Amino acid sequence: MLDQRIVFAHRGLNTIAPENTMSAFKLAVEHGVQWIETDVDILGDGTVIVCHDTTLDRTTNLTGSYYGLTAADLPKSMQAVGLVVNTQESHCPRCASSSTT
Repeated sequence: MLDQRIVFAHRGLNTIAPENTMSAFKLAVEHGVQWIETDVDILGDGTVIVCHDTTLDRTTNLTGSYYGLTAADLPKSMQAVGLVVNTQESHCPRCASSSTT
């Protein structure tokens, strides 16, 4: 039996920062959390996003499913808070190093 408790930050430290954002993930690490669980999905154009829900209703000011959308359909403000993961950018080095495009 384990004597240690394993703590996962579900969607980052989402009680302090917006869920599934780099801010929430960084805060989790700063608070000593060693494991982070996040949600990854794909827009209609193949763009990878980090979002728990299958719609935009709860976490944005948009409504409906995102499966038929492209990255260009999303406002820049949503991309800035981390909804869209651009695999070619340096802020996601593991994604960039594994990208085939």
